[in-house]
Amino acid sequence: MVIGVVAKNVETSSVVGQVITFPMMFLSGTFFLISYMPTYIQNIAHALPLFYVIEGLNAVMIYNNYGQAAVELVVISVLTLGELVKLRSLGDSYRIMRLFFTTFRTKT
Repeated sequence: MVIGVVAKNVETSSVVGQVITFPMMFLSGTFFLISYMPTYIQNIAHALPLFYVIEGLNAVMIYNNYGQAAVELVVISVLTLGELVKLRSLGDSYRIMRLFFTTFRTKT
């Protein structure tokens, strides 16, 4: 949501979104196992929501382990609810920030 407030057009928001998601794909174990990564990168990977999606998909598709996939689904749900609660509590701040950026954004 913040990207949409700050971005001046659709192309800019797309680029900003890709700048965020592209490194997250590498850090969360999408292409490489995180067990081969240094410990500090593994800690960063565990903080990313995509890590739990990848772990759940691996549990079902590779290991046929539906229990582990359910655990990963619960973790994703808790992270999502936490973010929603945080965004709800920041609602007034978000409106103020949106007003600020729409007021001072230059028209092209």
